[in-house]
Amino acid sequence: MLDEPTPAERSRALRVVRRHTHDSRDEAELIAMLGLDHAEPAAPERRPHGELSAAELYDMLAPFAAEQARRPEDAR
Repeated sequence: MLDEPTPAERSRALRVVRRHTHDSRDEAELIAMLGLDHAEPAAPERRPHGELSAAELYDMLAPFAAEQARRPEDAR
């Protein structure tokens, strides 16, 4: 399964389609065939400075905990 295109890839593909199509009907058809007619996913909403949820805190600290768990005891 392919990943969703990045906004830059999406913009580039749309420019190429618009440049090489004969009319708006061709353009709409090609954009639909490429799957570019779907709205771009919304950017994650920025949170105001406030308390973190337990899930957010876990996601932030999990990489550090995993690193500590891999270290041998004598390295501490």
